[in-house]
Amino acid sequence: SAALIAALAVVVFWRLCLEVTGSRKTALWCTVACALGTSVLSTASLGLWQHGPACLSLGLTIYLLWRAEKGGRWALVGAGLAAGWGYACRPTNAIMVAIVFLWVLRRFGWRALWTFVPCGALVLLVAVWNQSVYGSFRGGYAQNVASFGFPDWQVALAQLFSPSRGLLIFSPWLLFAVAWGGLRASREPLSRGAFLFYGAVGMWILFAAWSTWAGGCSFGARYLCEAAFLLAMVLPFEIQRLAGRRILWAL
Repeated sequence: SAALIAALAVVVFWRLCLEVTGSRKTALWCTVACALGTSVLSTASLGLWQHGPACLSLGLTIYLLWRAEKGGRWALVGAGLAAGWGYACRPTNAIMVAIVFLWVLRRFGWRALWTFVPCGALVLLVAVWNQSVYGSFRGGYAQNVASFGFPDWQVALAQLFSPSRGLLIFSPWLLFAVAWGGLRASREPLSRGAFLFYGAVGMWILFAAWSTWAGGCSFGARYLCEAAFLLAMVLPFEIQRLAGRRILWAL
């Protein structure tokens, strides 16, 4: 089940890359990097963590928003339902969804309600279910809320660079996605690529505020699995801008 869910997330990523770039070769390389060079393979596909379904939901959200730009309100509705289910799978994804929704509001104006309302309705249903089962609208995560405090810079660096399993040690190619996303944010701070970058940074800061890290140990590659997936989704939107820069392709 875990492998199938992770594979479906990769299929969604492939469709997005193919439609955005219009090149099978480019889409293939981007998809191989995401599928085999991130914790989608090493974590999401190997066990029934929440990361696999969360990546699938996140991928569907971004893909359907791309389809919505081509016309069709039902894609906006689908994006809202996918985003709401992403929250249900892993509530910490709320920060990434909220940041992406800011771009949705800017891009679609009042039509963003076609995304916000379905998402809110699904989240409300999940909250009611959690209250009935766990006695808290936050569900089983309620006990973890107290563990979040002020972000710790040492934890933040460990998540990215810890030799044990820092995200950028485990998936060094993501440095390109970080660089491209950061560049887009500096030049076009309200663009789609910038908001994808902001969402990944938001998740990174969130887990830097989690106080339950053990000294000398980092699970950045797992806890930031969805952030890595979101960073990978920067690729199809930005990679065409680099087509003539041979030095980057050589790297």
